[in-house]
Amino acid sequence: MSYILDALRRADAERERGAVPGLHAQTVLPGSGDDEHRSGSHPLLWMGVGAAVVVAAALAWTMSGSESPPAAAVVVSAPAPAPVVPAPAPAATPAMPVLGAAPPVETPAPRPAPPAASANAAERVYAIGELPETIRRELPPMAIGGSIYSDTPASRFLIINGQIFHEGDQIAKDLKLEQIKLKAAVLRYKSYRVGITY
Repeated sequence: MSYILDALRRADAERERGAVPGLHAQTVLPGSGDDEHRSGSHPLLWMGVGAAVVVAAALAWTMSGSESPPAAAVVVSAPAPAPVVPAPAPAATPAMPVLGAAPPVETPAPRPAPPAASANAAERVYAIGELPETIRRELPPMAIGGSIYSDTPASRFLIINGQIFHEGDQIAKDLKLEQIKLKAAVLRYKSYRVGITY
């Protein structure tokens, strides 16, 4: 290897001098005077050769298959989001009584006023003999000629003084046929309900 390096150096030197060696140029063998002249540069030469050998060995070792296996791909999966739990609804707090407040006073319901005599008369059905004497004298005379009773109120009628009357008909002044029953009737005279039988 040193021979090749020496030859290359010589070629560079002669090229610089302007004389390029031809095919017939003589190669100076080692041990010649020119080689001895350059003996002072041998340590640097050997250092360069050693560095080249080290670099070549490193390349050969790298290319001989000592490559490290490719690193395994690491897949990092994102953690699944935690489920959202709705917050519990706040419990309704019972209303606290106000301290020092007086308890509510319950007012008694007002008593209904006693019904008047006219109201009693409107509700109660009187027999003719139970009416006050003045009312009995004012009643017009009535002769019952017959009646027809039916479950349908519109089909009922009563014959009074030869005329046919249905429920709700006016018989005379202040006298009205209110209801027809089986063998009985209810009349209204002024504020009194009067029951008659036949």
